[in-house]
Amino acid sequence: MELKEVYGVNRVKGVERNKLNKPKEPQSGLTLIELLIAVIISSILIGTVVLTFKTGFAVYHFSQDEVFLQRILDETLEEISTGGFKTYGVRDSLEILEASVNSITFVPLWVENVRKITKLKPDTVIPLKYPFKPGSSLPIAEICLKNNLQDTISQKWSVVPIAFILGSHKDPCKPDDAITLSDPAPSGAELRVLYQPDPTCFPHTAMTLKWDKNKRSLLRIYEEQSTTVPEQNLQGGRLSSVKFQYFDNTNTLIPFQTNGSVADELLAQITAVKIILEAQTEEKSKQGFCFVNLRNSRSSGAGTIIREGTRLKIPDSRQIKVFSLTNITGVEAGDCIDIEARPEKGTVWKIHIELGTKDGLSLITKYTIAYPPGLTLYFETINLTTDLALNFLTLGRNGLYDYDFDED
Repeated sequence: MELKEVYGVNRVKGVERNKLNKPKEPQSGLTLIELLIAVIISSILIGTVVLTFKTGFAVYHFSQDEVFLQRILDETLEEISTGGFKTYGVRDSLEILEASVNSITFVPLWVENVRKITKLKPDTVIPLKYPFKPGSSLPIAEICLKNNLQDTISQKWSVVPIAFILGSHKDPCKPDDAITLSDPAPSGAELRVLYQPDPTCFPHTAMTLKWDKNKRSLLRIYEEQSTTVPEQNLQGGRLSSVKFQYFDNTNTLIPFQTNGSVADELLAQITAVKIILEAQTEEKSKQGFCFVNLRNSRSSGAGTIIREGTRLKIPDSRQIKVFSLTNITGVEAGDCIDIEARPEKGTVWKIHIELGTKDGLSLITKYTIAYPPGLTLYFETINLTTDLALNFLTLGRNGLYDYDFDED
């Protein structure tokens, strides 16, 4: 019994010993090194993805800012140069009064509405609200029929003939210019008169575009009202700089004085304006510019139509900026033109212009200057085509006989 028990015990123990010595099977899982490698790889992948998204968002915001700033510049340049539906811009300047690096003051066309004209007769005198600028183009009258008055966008205005009555201008602050209709106005029509006003006593008829450095905004001052340009809210962007440059008809840059303005005697030479803007957001800035030709500048061909017997009131010779004769039509051999300048005091200045034709071209063949009439001071044979202007301010070779003010 003891042997069996011992044998049994030994056998059991042997079995248990065999189980303890048996090799272990492999177990699933990650070692610390593998875990570290996985974390590093994951970090690299996540960083790459984040960097890609960050770059994409940066490019997106950059493009958005670029487009936004370009829109601000385009809209502002358009509003400065052309004005808009209800206002005028630099392009429509009839006369520049002041010009500097950061501002420009000019006189736009004045539109004067005359209402309740249903019973106007041709001999009815219609006074103008502001004095007419001597030497400027004659006023233009337009009518709009009643059925077009309600819709301002589709209004159609038609030019009607008028007679212009130039006042004495004894008191510049009391306008006495007027017009009369050459034909009766249709019943129910509305009349308006377009002309260049004299801003001497009425400065609000001139428009000023001025960069306000303190408010960081561009102001438009006209008819005693001040508005910002552009009028709409920029929503996150703003103008940071507005500058002007000025050019003559040869595209030569007109210099500034030490105070940053153009000299008064050079204002009449301005035929183009370069507008330079800078706009910015919180993260980006951008520049833009445009070159505006003044279509109504004094050297662009605008003037007064004259015919035999025409009498015009012109400014004093100290104020004359442009004085020339051009666009002569209907020329035949032997024709001539006599022009006299009669001052309120002093001696009459007269120029006798001889015309002719050659090879189908109309020519100014010769001019003679008399001062006073009957005393010839100078003459010159020029054979100048009538398509070009005879400039009364640069007659002769020494500048003694032209129409301007000489200190001596």
